[in-house]
Amino acid sequence: MLVTVVVVAGLVAGCQSSKEKQIEAATSSLQAAKVKCDATPFRTSVERARCANTAEETFLVPVFPDSDLVRLKMAARMSLAEKVDARQISQADADLEMARVTSQGVAETERRFNQRRSIAAQENLAASVRRATTSPSLCAGGPNVVGCI
Repeated sequence: MLVTVVVVAGLVAGCQSSKEKQIEAATSSLQAAKVKCDATPFRTSVERARCANTAEETFLVPVFPDSDLVRLKMAARMSLAEKVDARQISQADADLEMARVTSQGVAETERRFNQRRSIAAQENLAASVRRATTSPSLCAGGPNVVGCI
């Protein structure tokens, strides 16, 4: 569920691109699918994990820019569910480990998001500098004239 939160938090307020709208729609569909999973009485932890993973694979992976992190979380969920069903770990221990995996995924998603924004800002700055240094001056006396617009 925290991946869902990160997806929504990653959207820029105001104008949204079509990709952002797709992510928002996918997030809503994912939440609805997970509510269904939560309401379904499963016999095993693996069945519950499979339901959650199917929801994420269907709705989140196709639109989320860091789908490798979603798949990593899905793999961890399945592995932990198998261990719970085999009575190798308790459900509480599995929940704790899943919280760790989720937290690490959220942190990595935010790091990547910030890195992409930083790169975009640097590219925009470079383009502005290029335009400023290659465009003809709007001043009759040249670009270094005081009061040049």
